[in-house]
Amino acid sequence: MSKLDVTKEEIREKMIDKLLNDPDKFERMFAAQYLYKYDYVASKSALINALNEDEDEEVVRCITVIIQKEEEISGTGEDE
Repeated sequence: MSKLDVTKEEIREKMIDKLLNDPDKFERMFAAQYLYKYDYVASKSALINALNEDEDEEVVRCITVIIQKEEEISGTGEDE
């Protein structure tokens, strides 16, 4: 594994930790958007976990929009 791959994985892990544990809702929303943009497939379970556990309505809405957007793009929505 290259040094760049290790760095990307470390950043992804930090963003997951921020998503699940940061007390600031804006930091959690930023982490969700980062994970979506840079590694949605590997981060989907963390996003769903945060969606189910976060008590802030804005964070939940942010994650819901991210997941809906990805379902529309990938064609995995419930319409099919």
